[in-house]
Amino acid sequence: MNGGGTIAQLDSDSKITASWSFAKLMSHWKRKHSQAVYIPCSRRKNGTGEHEYNYGNDIELGVGTDFELILSSMVSGDVYYEPGIKLEDASSQNSKPKRRSQFRVNHKHLNSLYRNFEFVDIMTSAEYLG
Repeated sequence: MNGGGTIAQLDSDSKITASWSFAKLMSHWKRKHSQAVYIPCSRRKNGTGEHEYNYGNDIELGVGTDFELILSSMVSGDVYYEPGIKLEDASSQNSKPKRRSQFRVNHKHLNSLYRNFEFVDIMTSAEYLG
């Protein structure tokens, strides 16, 4: 893969509304996701309405990814684009929108992004305790 391609979002008239070069996506993907640990948690509201989080012993390790895996996951619909806008300084008169769009993956499809994806109980797995 020579990195010369592009992923683009098109409007109903087939005009490009957003695009990402393969080179930029490959660099970002390799830097951030080549070895990843996912720590599932549960969230609930307590009696005062505040959120409480619970983290268990089980983690998920993703190792061995490449750009072809993410492209494949995009084609299958496991990875999708989620446009978003963050309003900075929302309570002031100088508020301004900032784009915070991201590619997302449903947790149940994380394994499609890695050559090796393991579920590990860190309390019983001496291999990971050091």
